[in-house]
Amino acid sequence: YNGVWFDSSRNQIGTGRVSRWVYNLTTNTWARSRWTYDGSGPTTFTINQQIHYHAGRDALYGFPGRSDTDYFSFGKCPAGSAAWVGASVPSNYASTAISSVRLTADRVAFFWYHNSAERWGIYNMATESWESGSGGAITGGKALTYLSEMMPAVYVPTWGTQGQIIRRGTADGLLGQWWVFDIASKANLTYAPAGSPPGTPIWSGNKYRAMPNLGVVIALDDSAAITSPAVHLMRYA
Repeated sequence: YNGVWFDSSRNQIGTGRVSRWVYNLTTNTWARSRWTYDGSGPTTFTINQQIHYHAGRDALYGFPGRSDTDYFSFGKCPAGSAAWVGASVPSNYASTAISSVRLTADRVAFFWYHNSAERWGIYNMATESWESGSGGAITGGKALTYLSEMMPAVYVPTWGTQGQIIRRGTADGLLGQWWVFDIASKANLTYAPAGSPPGTPIWSGNKYRAMPNLGVVIALDDSAAITSPAVHLMRYA
């Protein structure tokens, strides 16, 4: 699922499905606590989360996914707790078909569909603010619905003038389709992967990851389920 983060301050891997689960890599132990949001009672979070940890602020940021019909939440949670606090969002924000990818230590790109358009936003966790233009429509945007969930997004910093983000569809006529989002132009561009790309995905989500220090993208191919799993690697210039 999508609610996975690494807490570098505590050496923990966290996941947000249902509850706050954290695995401590130092002690090899699990811990569980119940999420809350703006002082609510225990809240069960769903699979469509987009959560990122910021070391400087020692906090989690993003969309927590409080229910299957929660399309507008966005907030912050101190990393050592499970208490989320709602934060401001740009105009035309919604979590419908939401996905995200880390651009730098501070910046996260979010994508969603709202008011008949696919939209983008870049959130700066260091300043706790949205960058100018966030909430704007993407040129050549895709027609998505709430079924278009868990779409992968992978940032390639060397493509284009400000980097490009590889996208892939999961539903609503876009299943398996590839495209890239160009950060400079805020437009979707055509993209056809070379070599031996992953097969048609089933809820790809966090199974696509970039490793910028190595200049590679890694994808886990879940299209064949567990019968013949595969790992695909792409080197980029």
